[in-house]
Amino acid sequence: MKSELRIMAGVVGIGVALGVYSALAQDRVPSTVPPPPPSGERPKGDWKKPDMVDLTLTGKIIKGEKEGRGGAMEAFYSLSETTGGTIVLPAIPRHSPSRGETPGAVVPAPEAPAINYEDFVGKDVIVTGKGYTGERGGIKSTHLEQVMKIEVVAAPAGAK
Repeated sequence: MKSELRIMAGVVGIGVALGVYSALAQDRVPSTVPPPPPSGERPKGDWKKPDMVDLTLTGKIIKGEKEGRGGAMEAFYSLSETTGGTIVLPAIPRHSPSRGETPGAVVPAPEAPAINYEDFVGKDVIVTGKGYTGERGGIKSTHLEQVMKIEVVAAPAGAK
């Protein structure tokens, strides 16, 4: 009986020693993940947002849906350019019923008119607005920050 207790105590002691050793060994292994930046700070890259310029883009407005906050589906609009690219149109700011405003009413930016993208879905259009083009990582992109005007154009001859 005494020898069985000694064996049990030895097994438990070895288990505790191995657990402590492995915990200490993990602290000595250098981490490959960089430490997170201090709270509230984001690492800064060498990319800066270019100055806004006037842009005129042509294409067809497409409506899509994505999952928004709370799992509800939200509509978004994009411009499928005639050159083959796709540009996401900026969201339309709307009044909030939680602030006692008319729900869903469009809030235009001070210098931009209120535009309802739904009126132009599936039509060939010319979009005039403010934005910028840039290159990042060898990929060229166009970002439209503000839509000033959308004009419907006649479909090119031979198009269906």
